[in-house]
Amino acid sequence: GLALPAHAIDASFVLDESEKTPKVFETSRTAASGHAQELANIAVFNALNTIEPRYQSYRWTASPEPKASPEAAVLTANVTILANFGLIAVSKAYRDYKAAIDAIPDSPAKDAGVLLGRRAALAILQDRVAAWPGKRVEPIPFVADPGVYALTPGFPRQVGMEMGRAKPFAIDDIDSVDPGPPPAVGSAQYLRELAEVKRDGSAASTTRTSDQAQSAIYWNSSGPNQGEVLKKAASDRSLSALAVARVLAQFSMADYDAGIAVNRFKHKYNRWRPYHAIRDQATAGAQFDANWQPLLQTHPHQDYPSAGRTFGQVFASMLESLGVTRIESLNEETEQTRSWPSPQAMSDDLGDARVWAGVHFRSASDAAGRLGKAVWQKVSAEQLRPLN
Repeated sequence: GLALPAHAIDASFVLDESEKTPKVFETSRTAASGHAQELANIAVFNALNTIEPRYQSYRWTASPEPKASPEAAVLTANVTILANFGLIAVSKAYRDYKAAIDAIPDSPAKDAGVLLGRRAALAILQDRVAAWPGKRVEPIPFVADPGVYALTPGFPRQVGMEMGRAKPFAIDDIDSVDPGPPPAVGSAQYLRELAEVKRDGSAASTTRTSDQAQSAIYWNSSGPNQGEVLKKAASDRSLSALAVARVLAQFSMADYDAGIAVNRFKHKYNRWRPYHAIRDQATAGAQFDANWQPLLQTHPHQDYPSAGRTFGQVFASMLESLGVTRIESLNEETEQTRSWPSPQAMSDDLGDARVWAGVHFRSASDAAGRLGKAVWQKVSAEQLRPLN
């Protein structure tokens, strides 16, 4: 089958930091580039599914175009999305795009593919423009009570609430995937978790193994190369371009909706981090240590649920749906390679790593695992279903 271009998985081939993001999608460049790729993945799927209709499209109605060039449709859908986010310099965009599109022989099929890709891209942009939460800064009140989040030292402010107001792709009732509240402060489970993270997550820990420390560092940066892992899975299973585009589109929806859920639940439960819990003399009891430091710096947002584990579980659940077993991946930032016997083992390693790093309670990682799995199950079951 057709091999998707590299930029169908990784949009970085046309990223140019000199360009500014249009105000309609005003946000950080990192968030904008990630969301642009999510939209591009959905546009590519809709275009390819119009050429070979096998699944329900995502909010897109078009007559089948079996004679359109899939290659031209994929290229044009990607570059149209990225250009509309202002993430590419025009000269570079057209240099890269023109080189790829010129390699396709001129024909009515090529012309039809270009038009189809553009239509699919503009349709998803129009559909989602009002869904983007924007960049509205709100002061978040802090209450100095046991269990309540306090701003992480070293950061001027916490991560904002705006993502929680975004419109989901697929899960309209975000509360349906709520993992429930964390253990009550002072409960037996809370005290066990407090002792665990103080012991194993301390910068000066004598119980954390070398491999556990390496895991904490591996997962605190870029983690595994998701694009390479997915491309290997697709190649090993000889998946068609449409099959790859479908799972990428489903993953994009699930990843985005998981981000909304994490943001909402973090602010709903407003749970403090181990850093403050261990340093609170009134509640830490025997675990109190005014000088305790985690192995890695705590991020400026609430503990529960863990965002990293949530996204990692969505990715692991997607790989499980493809029948992936053993995984090995290089973290290019830390130059570490880790391997796991299954996608779930990979996600579990990530959950453990958050405790070993001293940045999350065990329950925050466990809840995130349940949340990520629930999000993937809902999206994969309800979106882009087979026509027959």
